[in-house]
Amino acid sequence: MDPDDHTPNYQASPAHPGDDSVVLNQASKMPQIAIPPRRLGYGISTKIKLNRVSALEPESVNREIPLPVTSAPSSKRSRVNEISPQGSFEQQMQKTHHDVYKKRLKWEPDQLHGRRRRGIRGEKTISSHANNTHVTRNWIICAGALVIAIVVGAISLSVFSKDESEIAKVSIYKEIKQEVAQKKSMSKREQLLSELFDGEDQAKKIFAKYATSRSVDDFIDTIYLSDKNRNLISKIWEPMDVEPGWEPNKFCTWTVDEDADAQFGILSGMLADLSGFTAIFRKEGDSMKMDWRATTAHSSADYSALMKGEGDTKEIRAILSPDDFYTFTLPEGVYRCYKLSSPDRMANIWAYTKLKSVIDQKLISQFTPGQLIGEVSSEIPVVLVLARGSAEFLPNQWIISKVVRLSWLDE
Repeated sequence: MDPDDHTPNYQASPAHPGDDSVVLNQASKMPQIAIPPRRLGYGISTKIKLNRVSALEPESVNREIPLPVTSAPSSKRSRVNEISPQGSFEQQMQKTHHDVYKKRLKWEPDQLHGRRRRGIRGEKTISSHANNTHVTRNWIICAGALVIAIVVGAISLSVFSKDESEIAKVSIYKEIKQEVAQKKSMSKREQLLSELFDGEDQAKKIFAKYATSRSVDDFIDTIYLSDKNRNLISKIWEPMDVEPGWEPNKFCTWTVDEDADAQFGILSGMLADLSGFTAIFRKEGDSMKMDWRATTAHSSADYSALMKGEGDTKEIRAILSPDDFYTFTLPEGVYRCYKLSSPDRMANIWAYTKLKSVIDQKLISQFTPGQLIGEVSSEIPVVLVLARGSAEFLPNQWIISKVVRLSWLDE
């Protein structure tokens, strides 16, 4: 008996035969009370069913009392005498101690194993710390590389943008310089065509002024070669009886064309009385002017006189087309025949050229298929100088002595 053991002297006895629970009694002087058994092993906790027997409760009630866990065995341990006739309590306690110890070894190691396991955990912690350090270092390197790439890209982009802007400026400067050089080197023909293309509105105003005028002085300043044509216009011009304020409408057409050495614009539309008109415009210096001779299709002789073999034939405007009106005086093997129609197509006369002459070649070439587009003209406007032939010629037969223009433009 340990003198330092102050544990009350309890005796253990089974509550019921065959029951593994334990009831401790203290010399039968105190009520029976269930207490934890002696501490078994080193720092092992378990739960042991005890039957608390009370004087007031004849039947035992099962209770689970957790046992405290101690870190190490005490050298001064009280010992409780186990009295069991069958030894079941001792065997049960040993069995419980063995099972709990096995579980304890499996899940909660003792101090020796704890040191080893703590050492392993320490190694794992160091390894984990090294891994974290390695990952952090990788992140820092990647972030640094990304920052460097962004900076280099921004610098490259700025340099490229600057170079590109400089290139764009240089290219624009070159284009402007080339455009200026092209304008300087642009031929007169190209300049005139360009100006004529933009001259529709101005042409409409000029023709409106001409159509609504009541005297030659009202419009003479808008006529091409006005000094040359003033006297002629003053002799034969007549007002068009168009009400003041009239202007060509939006349905007019404006086209630009050219002949061998002149460029011109053609304005076509309808007057207030629904009769049609066609006006020809040309550039004279920097101004747009109306070609009065071409617009009115002026001829130095009327077709009524030409049909009789009479009239001044120094300036005849006609619509020329190949024909086959031959006679014994003008045979096909010597001459080529052309029909000349009046501008209003109300009268016709015939004119001839000698085969393979300069005049013949100039006129017949206008009816030869083009090498590029292959189109053939059936008729062309011309300004001719006519001449009378021999007495055997019919009154309406003439000789073409000169081709003034292959259009109706004024000279």
